[in-house]
Amino acid sequence: MNVYVKQLIQTEKKNRIVTQSPQTKSLVDEKFPAQANFIKDPSRLKAAFCSRRAGKSSSVGRLAYQTALDFPGCNILILALTRRSVKNIFWKDILKDLNKKFNLRCEFNGTELTATLPNGSVIRLAGADDSEEETEKYLGAKYKLVAIDEAASFRQDLRRIVYQILFPATTDEKGTICLTGTPGDVAKGLFYDITLGLEKERVWSLHKWNTTDNPYMAANWKEDMESMIAANPRIVETPAFRRMYLAEWVINDELLIYHVSDKNLEPKEPPEFENYVLGVDLGYNDDSAFVVLGYTDKLLHVVEAYKKPKMNVEDVANRIKYYQKIYNPFAIITDPASKQVVEDLKQRYGIPLRSAEKTDKFKFIDVLNTELVLGRVKIWAQQTEPLLEEMRSLIYDERAEKRKEHPGCANHCTDSFLYAWRFCYNFLYEEEEEEELDPVKRFFNRLDKGINNKTDDSQWWEKV
Repeated sequence: MNVYVKQLIQTEKKNRIVTQSPQTKSLVDEKFPAQANFIKDPSRLKAAFCSRRAGKSSSVGRLAYQTALDFPGCNILILALTRRSVKNIFWKDILKDLNKKFNLRCEFNGTELTATLPNGSVIRLAGADDSEEETEKYLGAKYKLVAIDEAASFRQDLRRIVYQILFPATTDEKGTICLTGTPGDVAKGLFYDITLGLEKERVWSLHKWNTTDNPYMAANWKEDMESMIAANPRIVETPAFRRMYLAEWVINDELLIYHVSDKNLEPKEPPEFENYVLGVDLGYNDDSAFVVLGYTDKLLHVVEAYKKPKMNVEDVANRIKYYQKIYNPFAIITDPASKQVVEDLKQRYGIPLRSAEKTDKFKFIDVLNTELVLGRVKIWAQQTEPLLEEMRSLIYDERAEKRKEHPGCANHCTDSFLYAWRFCYNFLYEEEEEEELDPVKRFFNRLDKGINNKTDDSQWWEKV
């Protein structure tokens, strides 16, 4: 038999393997109804929101194998934060364990982190949160299933990854994208919106279950919870317990960067002030943000906050001129990062911008927090919702060695606020004290005030 004939036979064998009819083997565990419903859900966009140890990762593993069996020759991608984390979660305890349990006869490649089934389907593990370049690698392939685990912990914009990169990669096969995770520290983003029914861009099928719904973990989980509560009844109030054990979205107050509270909120419209400062944070894909501060005495008032993405230079200039017309700020402070834009605003539009002071950022945030705690900063809630939303959700990055803002949190309005605050001088205000023992000086002080503050009232002199 010559070499050419051998190659034809080998090619035909491969084709028969790849194009064989779907296998009837089922990996769905009917004893675990919550997991079974998730796996059998035919929706192209679905999510699983669970507490810890609820079986969400094993659900992804079973779904991946089931898809690989039902659609020979397909590609399946399982993503987590990093290559190390996805390997720790899925490689040994899920993919290899299920392969052995159901005798799937997969070939494993530890270098590529792939599991290849006899029918030609390939399951690949990868990390996607290290950099944008990592996620761009998956643009060229087509997938029948893409599963993203640890969805609440992604630092990158998960909405962009899902809708702009991964969803088009599933179009050819009419594939499925599923997100799974427990609540994270950052209470915002695509996964957060999906779990609370706030996502409007696409329709997602949401599955929720707790560890007590997992028949293989329920008894041990309940016992551990009861022992923890018995030792410390107030543990149920802690953010970590509520997130991990009860699957609730809770922000850890200890990680919050700005210490704003209800006593800083001003429900009524503030009066006009003698001094205004405007802070501007420039962006394009990110929001451009504008915050107006005003003061007359020692109290500092946040009068207005606004932000919007995709603003070009003319849009920014018009917005600044709008604030100039209304408030006439004595200083307009902007982020100097985009020098070309700043110079264009100065020269073409005649806006007197001043560069923000960006050194020692977190030291000045500490000082500002003192002012917030003492109630010396008042925020008009009706006109400053974008700023308040950021202040209530912006947290420190626990993974960073030094103090650093979490990259998954917006900080555009808070930066604008900080820029402007450093140029406010309300702390220099001092009450004028009249000399009680000198009636002549007291009279002329009042006379000066009357002359300097006179109005159209023709009787002002008589009043003095």
